[in-house]
Amino acid sequence: NIVEISSLFLILLIVAIVIELYFINKMKHNFNEFISFFKKVKKEGGEIEIIDLKKVHYKEFQELAKIINITLLQKESIENKLRFAKEKEKKANQAKSLFLANMSHEIRTPMNGVIGMAEILGMTKLNEEQKKYLKNIEISADNLLQIINDILDISKIESGKVVIEKNEINIEKFIEELLEPFIITTKSKGLELVEYINKDIPSCLVGDEGKIRQILINLLGNAIKFTQEGYVYLEIRREIAKDDKIILKFIIEDTGIGIGEKQKNKIFSIFEQGDSSYTKEYQGTGLGLSISKRLVELMGGEIGVESKIGQGSKFYFTVPLEKSVSQTKNIIEMDVNFEKINILMVDDNELNRKIVKVMLKEKNAEVVLAKSGKEALEILSGNKRFHICLLDVDMPKMDGIETAKRIQSILDIKDMSIILFTSVDIRDKFDLFDDMGVSDYLMKPVKRKELYKKIKETLNKKNKKKIEQDLQDLQELQKKLKLKGYDSIVAENGKKAIEIFGEYPEIPLILMDIQMPEMNGYETTQKIRKMKNGKDVKIIALTAFAQEGDKEEIIAEGLDDYISKPVRLNKMIEIVKKYI
Repeated sequence: NIVEISSLFLILLIVAIVIELYFINKMKHNFNEFISFFKKVKKEGGEIEIIDLKKVHYKEFQELAKIINITLLQKESIENKLRFAKEKEKKANQAKSLFLANMSHEIRTPMNGVIGMAEILGMTKLNEEQKKYLKNIEISADNLLQIINDILDISKIESGKVVIEKNEINIEKFIEELLEPFIITTKSKGLELVEYINKDIPSCLVGDEGKIRQILINLLGNAIKFTQEGYVYLEIRREIAKDDKIILKFIIEDTGIGIGEKQKNKIFSIFEQGDSSYTKEYQGTGLGLSISKRLVELMGGEIGVESKIGQGSKFYFTVPLEKSVSQTKNIIEMDVNFEKINILMVDDNELNRKIVKVMLKEKNAEVVLAKSGKEALEILSGNKRFHICLLDVDMPKMDGIETAKRIQSILDIKDMSIILFTSVDIRDKFDLFDDMGVSDYLMKPVKRKELYKKIKETLNKKNKKKIEQDLQDLQELQKKLKLKGYDSIVAENGKKAIEIFGEYPEIPLILMDIQMPEMNGYETTQKIRKMKNGKDVKIIALTAFAQEGDKEEIIAEGLDDYISKPVRLNKMIEIVKKYI
């Protein structure tokens, strides 16, 4: 009946569930066993525990267990081989480092003797041929010492003995000292050495100065070695700060032989050079770039290269540095402002012109560029007047000295000061340039602070002479105005003019010299306009630099009109009658 059938079905269902639970439990037990063994497989080292096949109840699981056992044994074998290889490599590196250190010492000792004796020999009387031989000995000895130093550096890096130090770095002083020996080398090869430090870099930072110096010496040395004409350029930029650190980017650019695409991937490897075809002409181990790369990475930076065959190379690397507690000012912070100062920059080297223009623009100067002496003379023949001419001595066709002579003799420009740019010290010859309008000179590569200092000193000297001359001219003008029935008061500078106007606010007209030291005519005018009756008084600019179209600019600065120097009495009376 239905009840019996239902009961039987229920009993069978219960039996089936019990059997299923039994098998599930068995399978779960085996799976747990496998899981525990798999966990052991993940662990590094230690003894390997093989699965006991007797404990595995099913044939399928036994087959799986066999595979796991084989895997475990293979893993143990591989780990043992790897451990042995690491120990062997470690011992080999230790032996190599010890050998290199001993070899370095053993070679360095007799090399010091060779170099020392060569120096003593150089002090004796030698003919030209003997001097040539001696020079070759000294160069070869220095090259060998450099190779020894490079090999020793690599061994130290590989053995982990290099420690990153922290010391304060005065960026400008550091770069100046670094470039000093390279100036002579580039000059002897007829190359331009140009530097530019970005204006927003703090003057003092904390990092490993020695390692940065070593990297820069390697990269600059290579740039000069592989460049036969053109320039070598060093630029330092400030990248985006990370983790309260300042990232500096150093760029070394040259116009040398360049590097091919295939060689670019090799040059940072040990004992590799860009192209073996250059090995004979440009001697070296190829270690310099490898050392540089490893030092950069040890300091947490990156290094790279951009290059094309025949067009030159650009190496760059970044270094994270810490802010110095003792110094927070930026490099460019110098109390000068060249606003309204017109400067003509004459140099045949485009990069030099570009860098100097950037430096001058940072202090608000008006800059015009000329690529030759001929172009400079053409510009100076026009209407635009300049306070200062920055003139490179070493230019082709018409050099700086000849250009200065022609500025004086042909154009007869007496109110412009000339500052020479030169690669050699001309201190002893400087008196010869007095009649050429040359007021000072600057050694290349041009340094920002030196440039600002020389321009400021030149303007001050010029202004001092100008003040004396202007005072005489004003006193003479005062007498002439008196004869025409006009009373006047002479103020020798802007500060004095403000004081006088404060005492006599009813003065109807001021003749304002624009080119005054300390406080120029524009600044003085702005201050007077804020005083009592200051908005009503008529102020006329006296300037040697006014041209057609400048009246709008002069009026925009708060003045009413201008008179060009030299001042003619008739013009002066005409202006006075117009505004009084």
